[in-house]
Amino acid sequence: MKLDTSLIHDRNDLIHNVNQFIPCDRGMVEVGTDLGAYFFQLKGMNNFDMFLIDTWDRAHFYRKTTEEEMERRYVSVLSEAISTTRYHVIRGESVAVSRAFRDDSLGFVYIDGQHHYEAVIADIKAWLPKVMVGGVLAGHDYHMAAVAVAVRDELETKYRHIVYSTTREEGRSWYMMKE
Repeated sequence: MKLDTSLIHDRNDLIHNVNQFIPCDRGMVEVGTDLGAYFFQLKGMNNFDMFLIDTWDRAHFYRKTTEEEMERRYVSVLSEAISTTRYHVIRGESVAVSRAFRDDSLGFVYIDGQHHYEAVIADIKAWLPKVMVGGVLAGHDYHMAAVAVAVRDELETKYRHIVYSTTREEGRSWYMMKE
């Protein structure tokens, strides 16, 4: 089954479309969980195991945020996630954490970590092998030049994947189906 790109206008449409064809025994990953905004939208999905990954460390992206605020965000997501065994909160660096997952084991990976060129490239390189054939690799903030260029350089130029983007959301998302 393929994504119906005509039905995907924002990241909510994306996840609902993915929910139609990714097998429930495949996990889902959100890189860069922060406050858990997208996680809360993902909660209504089929019985997927969801892995929520972030450093919750202000040095990585949130320089204006205090350590106390980052800890509060982490505890908030953790508190919400422990309501079920399907959610797994992992505090760590995206690329390092990716090594704990088998290749071709995930149905959906959503990257919203660091937004500079090198970090986006590193996340794509780390997580693309983990996505099953027919699964979806996606990410947020495609409106940011560094993100868009990294996605195009790594996925379109290097791997010849077709990358789509959403049109009706602040921060636009990008996505592709692994073939």
